[in-house]
Amino acid sequence: MKTTIIGTIILLLFWNCKQKQDIVKPVLEEKVQAVPLQRVLDPALKDLALFAAIAVTDTTDLDDYIDFKAINDEGELVAIDADRAVVLYRKSMSSVSATSWPIAEVKNTDNCILMVQGKGLGGPIWAKILVDRSNLAIVKIQLGHKAETEGYGDAIVRSSFGNGFKGAIIKFGTSTYGLRQGGQAILDGTQMVDGLSGATVTSKAAVEMLNNGLKKYEKYLGQ
Repeated sequence: MKTTIIGTIILLLFWNCKQKQDIVKPVLEEKVQAVPLQRVLDPALKDLALFAAIAVTDTTDLDDYIDFKAINDEGELVAIDADRAVVLYRKSMSSVSATSWPIAEVKNTDNCILMVQGKGLGGPIWAKILVDRSNLAIVKIQLGHKAETEGYGDAIVRSSFGNGFKGAIIKFGTSTYGLRQGGQAILDGTQMVDGLSGATVTSKAAVEMLNNGLKKYEKYLGQ
């Protein structure tokens, strides 16, 4: 009799413990599933943010700061997501001719980042341009290249050259930029830029790239 009572008590205790485990386990699983996964910011997007003077970390959601758009191959303005913006951004810095052009609009400002693409002496050249849409002024510019001549054309990336393009007001009926090389006008334009010493071809390519590339955004910029 005593043995039966003890056995019954043990069974009851075991059943009670099992019930508590069954209750606790789903709660723990629910808590684990509720933790959101943080997406690491793509380096290309981080580069755009820094260019626009937006402070970001590797886990910043850039959709909080930038609206991404593009001019597609039919010349239409369309909204795109950040992933598509990365594809277009990288394509504009490659040897592949871009047919769609990314636009990054900085929220709560009149600023936007535009991309242009061209061909230098040694290969692809490109530029990121920060534009104030309220007056079409070039706020900031950063040029890049794939294979320009070392010591000459590769100076396209230097701020001393890029700064010559700052402050210009974009012109669509004429050339925004002209080129002055060795004291002589090589290309006519509203704002004259001093070319790189010993790199006339690269300097000319950069000016033509900006003049032609900016015209692709004429409809977007409201002219």
